[in-house]
Amino acid sequence: MLEPVDIGRDGKTVSCRIHDMVLDLISFLSNEEHFLTKVGEQQPISLDLPKKIHRLSLQISQEEEVKQLATMSFSHVRSLTVSTKVFQLMPKLSAFLVLRVLNLKKCKGVRNHHFKDICNMFHLRYLSLNAEFITEMPREIQNLQFLQVLDISNLGHKVKMPTIIHLRQLLRLCFRPMWGIRLPDGFGKLTSLQEVKGIITIKLPSMLHNLGCLTNLRTLAIDFCDWDESYEEPFIQCLSNLVSLKSMEIKGTMVSSLCSECDKLYPGPQHLCSIDIESTAVPRWMSSLCFLSSINIELLALGAQDFHVLGSIPSLRCLSIHVKETRDERLVIGKCYPFRCLTEMQIDYESMAVVFAPGSMQNLKELHLVFGVKEVMHKYGDCNFGLEHLMSLEHVSVKTMYSIMPEEVEAVKDEFQKSLDMNPGKPTLIVDYKYPIKVNILAQTLKTAIHHY
Repeated sequence: MLEPVDIGRDGKTVSCRIHDMVLDLISFLSNEEHFLTKVGEQQPISLDLPKKIHRLSLQISQEEEVKQLATMSFSHVRSLTVSTKVFQLMPKLSAFLVLRVLNLKKCKGVRNHHFKDICNMFHLRYLSLNAEFITEMPREIQNLQFLQVLDISNLGHKVKMPTIIHLRQLLRLCFRPMWGIRLPDGFGKLTSLQEVKGIITIKLPSMLHNLGCLTNLRTLAIDFCDWDESYEEPFIQCLSNLVSLKSMEIKGTMVSSLCSECDKLYPGPQHLCSIDIESTAVPRWMSSLCFLSSINIELLALGAQDFHVLGSIPSLRCLSIHVKETRDERLVIGKCYPFRCLTEMQIDYESMAVVFAPGSMQNLKELHLVFGVKEVMHKYGDCNFGLEHLMSLEHVSVKTMYSIMPEEVEAVKDEFQKSLDMNPGKPTLIVDYKYPIKVNILAQTLKTAIHHY
């Protein structure tokens, strides 16, 4: 009846699927209890509707049906969800006197004057807009003193938002996730804020001071425009203040070690579970984060000190490392790097300059390797990474960065399989490779010829 469909790296269920029968039952009970009144999608207005509608979803598409809305009373509606066609023809939003929740995310017709009118709905707690055609943030938004969620995920990145600093009850702010946005001066006043969905662009060290005031923040994604030494102390102070942080993403810092000499953050985000960062080296303060379970890190180079820090993180379960520069000698990963809880690891490294020694990573179950076969063979003479020493290993996937010839693919498969055959657990192997364009064309031609024959 209920089954998980997405499991996070921390092992917790992210989303579930329910059986159609359960969905039908939920819909039936919702209608019976008048929990949600849905008009449209096979539910015509002509049917008897409750006298007091509290939660209303308008999905109708016929103009005649829309006109019938004029006969309805909206004085008790607390929650409203509207489709695009209805929005163009429906009564003014001012008819919804006590509205708490307004969802216009699927309405492409919202313009500046609509947004301005919405800002007079003083009781709003939740506002979701398709802000694709919004060119300015109305000053009147400061009227929404009870607003807790503001979703403007389609808002253009050039639109300034100086007035949102007055929304002191705001818990969640959502804007275009893949575009950086510069929050206004004084955004540190939004002390109730728990989640910012989107990337915050950091252009000045003073912005880190504002960010450090958001002590209830649980998720954070920031992008530094031009990191230099002047950011280091404010960054550590900011991170030390964000005691509620659980997920963090930091970009634009490949020129920095992210204050790697700092051993500990105090008090620091001790409940931080997930980190996605760029750095020249693994920051030493990461080893002080007891609940950190998932790391995605892009490094300039990979050294023994990096594995020493990573291996000492007590709760680390999933690790993904992307390395830009090569090294002259292979880095031996031994039992001196504990990795007590690590079960899944990916290494994206052109020269794959690592080898696993006996006793290393004793709980590792899944290993994903992405590298350049020719580069590794030229530099080290083989693709032997010591996989036979990973005693708990169950699955290995290998992906080539660049195209290789069929005979090279077979050689790689044979070498990996030989190593895995010596592993007591007999792990499974998948090799994902690219053939050169000419080989692909020839293979396709032969396939076509055989088919016609």
